[in-house]
Amino acid sequence: MTTFSREMNELSKDHLVIAPDLLWFGESHSSKIPALATQTEAMNRLLDDLNIRELKIVGQSYGGFIAIDMIHGENREFHKVCIANCPGTTYDVKELDEVCVKYNVRSIDELFVFDDPAKFQTLVDLSTFKDPWIPGFILRQAYRAYLSRNHAQLKELLNSLQRDQGHYSDTTFLKRIPMMVLWGEKDELFPMKEGEKFANSVDAKLMVIHNAGHAPQIDRPSKFTKAICDFLRD
Repeated sequence: MTTFSREMNELSKDHLVIAPDLLWFGESHSSKIPALATQTEAMNRLLDDLNIRELKIVGQSYGGFIAIDMIHGENREFHKVCIANCPGTTYDVKELDEVCVKYNVRSIDELFVFDDPAKFQTLVDLSTFKDPWIPGFILRQAYRAYLSRNHAQLKELLNSLQRDQGHYSDTTFLKRIPMMVLWGEKDELFPMKEGEKFANSVDAKLMVIHNAGHAPQIDRPSKFTKAICDFLRD
């Protein structure tokens, strides 16, 4: 939620904004198996409790996979969907091997789940185009807030996501909803070609944020916010 505060503040002017604390990413946890289906179930229970049957949804990176899985379940009506820097149903997971080689790790989960707070800088470098230097005390605060616990569950989430990649053999269910695919031009984790491929597969509008990486909301916050708000308000 920290990196989406600008978007939430802007959208809250004319939308009811719900920012979920995803399982194992913050304070929320569960005794269930860490998997995409578990996240989707938790999201649907939250929306049911709030009696929300119709919505617009924004999913960035891992959140994009959750959004797509929610749509696949067809439990409610989605008026608009924005998927940002998430290749959804079309990504070739073998391309993650190149990322691992570049950052000298054995598997992709090592880049996202670690014991040393200083390694948070590497995660920032992977996620952003500008590669901002972050003071050590902020890295430690960020690590305590987001990565100091639930290591096993977070690793399993990443590994299960790769195993579930072929879950959707037919993407027709995504073509019936107005969708925008938003992408940071310089994304190292999911290159631009993956955004183009996914957008074409679901007949979606592709919006490119130039000079931005995997987290365009950090690199180009004004551009990212405007793109989302313009789309959702149309």
